[in-house]
Amino acid sequence: MSSVVINYDALAKPLSRPRKLKPDEALGVFHESFPRDVVPPLTSMVVLDMSPPMYIFGWQYTVEDFCERFGGDDCLNDLAEMFRLRFENPFRQNYHHLVEYVFALHLCYDVYRICNVIIGSNNSEGSMMRTTNEELMEAAKVTLKENREPLWYRAEIIGIRSGGMQQGSCAYCHELEDDIHAPLGSPTL
Repeated sequence: MSSVVINYDALAKPLSRPRKLKPDEALGVFHESFPRDVVPPLTSMVVLDMSPPMYIFGWQYTVEDFCERFGGDDCLNDLAEMFRLRFENPFRQNYHHLVEYVFALHLCYDVYRICNVIIGSNNSEGSMMRTTNEELMEAAKVTLKENREPLWYRAEIIGIRSGGMQQGSCAYCHELEDDIHAPLGSPTL
C-alpha cells in the first residue's frame, strides 16, 4: 500500500453521472484499506470523475483467528451463530445504552475466508457518523477483546457489494445499506 495521503475533501464534488469503478481499478486513488483517520468520500460523491467505491469500517479476521477469538469447536459450522452468542448478546447486555447503534455491528464471512466485523461504511452520512462514535468504538473493542484500531476496507475487494451481497460472494453477509431504525442483528448497515 502506498504511503501517499490523499485529500479526498479537496477532490470530491457532487456530479450526476460518475464513472463506476471495477473492483481492481484505481487502487492508486482508492486503496484496499485506510487507517481510521483517512476517511474515504461518500459513495455519492465524485472523485476525479469516478464514483468512489464502498468502504466498510471495522476489523478483519481470518476464519481461524475469528474462531479462536469467539471460540467453540463448532465455530466453523455456524460463524453467524457464534458471533451472535459471543459478541452481539454480550454487547447488548453490557452496553444497553448503545443498542440504538449496535445494529451496525455485523459479521460478513466472505469467499476469501475473512470475517469482517463492520461498524459502518461510506454509503451514507448516517453510516459514516457511526464510525466517529468513540463510545461505540471502545465498546466494540472491549467486546471483541481487540487492541487494534478499526480500518477502512474497500468493500468490493473483499467480496462485498454496495446495496447487499452479491450471489456467491458472501457465505453470510448483511446488506450494506443505512437504516438507523434497524434492530440488532438486522440485515442492514
